[in-house]
Amino acid sequence: DLFVLAWQLEKKCSSMMLGGGIPRQSLRSWIEVLPGIDARLGQVGRAKAIPRDVLVERPPAAGDLFVLAYDEASRLYFETVLVKRKPKLLCQGQLFSLELEPEGAYPKLSEPFVKGNPVLLAGLEEVRRMQKAGTSPAELVAELVAELEERDASTPLARLPGYGDLRERVRADPSLWTDGTGPGDAPLAEDEQALLTAGELVAFAEGLRGVAMLQVSLPADMGGDRLPLLRPFVFPLLKALHDDSKRVLILPSKVPGATSLLISAKRQPYSAWAAYLANLGVQASLVAESPFYKMIIGLMMGYKREHVEHHVRETSGRVDPGMWAAVEAELAGLGNGMPPVLPWK
Repeated sequence: DLFVLAWQLEKKCSSMMLGGGIPRQSLRSWIEVLPGIDARLGQVGRAKAIPRDVLVERPPAAGDLFVLAYDEASRLYFETVLVKRKPKLLCQGQLFSLELEPEGAYPKLSEPFVKGNPVLLAGLEEVRRMQKAGTSPAELVAELVAELEERDASTPLARLPGYGDLRERVRADPSLWTDGTGPGDAPLAEDEQALLTAGELVAFAEGLRGVAMLQVSLPADMGGDRLPLLRPFVFPLLKALHDDSKRVLILPSKVPGATSLLISAKRQPYSAWAAYLANLGVQASLVAESPFYKMIIGLMMGYKREHVEHHVRETSGRVDPGMWAAVEAELAGLGNGMPPVLPWK
């Protein structure tokens, strides 16, 4: 089919002579301007994972999102970032060219924002160590591309709705990123799960929740090399929140082997809640054992009361009489008794 198409295009190009004064157009130039024609045609030896729509429809821009998908269980997400004004694809903390050639880790540990945040620096150093000892993102990409080539996938890298779309969705209806999981809620689709952490940070940045939490280190056997920190759009969102230091408080929350960041508004009661959670050593990826603290954490994170109670019943089996009164008394003693008000900005 490839050779038939090439012959047909070559024949058409040869016939387009206007008065003999215009030279015949090249096959390559025709392929570039025909929408829907695979941009890899005629490029023998180039990587087969070049995204067709990147080359034919429009260049990628910061905030674009792509997925390399074999099936629902094998999906890798690529955020577009600009490095020295050139678009690069970022996947699991590693940069790739548009041909999916690996170009090194990102962000660099020497970057001022990283160096100036010891908790973040330590977390990224640990991630790099785990990825080097296990399976690196580049190896995962190579394996998935090989599988796709075996079944002759024509467009391995597909464009998904990007950061702008996510932000508009959060503004229109933030419940997915603010309310917690309720009874009867369907499990998140793979693409929704990949953007869950980014959506939570967007909701916080928009003032639609007062406290958020981000895991920055975990043991390897608990997914320490695949942290939410490495998911699409999370790192630039974290940096933007860090730069908004007049309005945003970021505190480390540590337990042996794991660290999270508590991110809150610099107003009461949210800043007091963040300090309370940090003192407890609360972790975004670990569930508290005590029903009482599950309820405290859930309410401080802004989840609906009925969703918090559902979570406690599902994980602890009970909600003792009088427990809500004890939780509310604990909350009343924090933040100078100020009620939570949203949006906080």
